[in-house]
Amino acid sequence: MKNRLLKYRDDLTYPEWMETYKEDVESLFASFRDDPEFADVDQSTNFQAWSIELYLGTIHAYNLAAQAED
Repeated sequence: MKNRLLKYRDDLTYPEWMETYKEDVESLFASFRDDPEFADVDQSTNFQAWSIELYLGTIHAYNLAAQAED
């Protein structure tokens, strides 16, 4: 059983974040690949690099950085 508190954490590491949101991130990636408006996301785009870039824009990454500064 997954830890129910994990749902409320806002400082997930990238692996934890991917485990939690993998299906949503994969679906979002596929939708960007199919949209001609986003020409920079094509068949040659690496999913892992793209998802890391997406993660870095989340509150999780921001909170981890803030904790490291303290």
